[in-house]
Amino acid sequence: MRPQTSPATHTHAYAARSIFEWTGACLARLDPQLRLVTANMDFFQQFGGTPGERRGKSLLDLVHPGARERVRRRFAALASSDRSHFTDHVSGLSGRGRSFSGTLTGVASRNSHGEIDAILVVVKPDAVFQGLDSFAQPA
Repeated sequence: MRPQTSPATHTHAYAARSIFEWTGACLARLDPQLRLVTANMDFFQQFGGTPGERRGKSLLDLVHPGARERVRRRFAALASSDRSHFTDHVSGLSGRGRSFSGTLTGVASRNSHGEIDAILVVVKPDAVFQGLDSFAQPA
């Protein structure tokens, strides 16, 4: 039997989903090895690809090569400490291979043994750089 949910629960879920859609934040859930499990449409619009193409691929492949080691170290520090999250300014690669900058926040979800079982990633591209791909293309 399916549990009953109140209209308030649906309203809160809709409001939370709407806030994330409105902000333009790229949201993704990673496994402990930093592989993509799922993501929202803003994520795929920013980084390119489809859910089927990106599922199981490393988030580090979407970070600019010059920033990969620093981002990898941030995630490693998250895994080896009691910290629940980190935020860093990074360069990423858009779906067209162009770089963009933005804020990346990684939030660890830990199981009852304190081990990371999932990581939520929020990427918020800098407003100045959003949409530059469309301006760079000839009309």
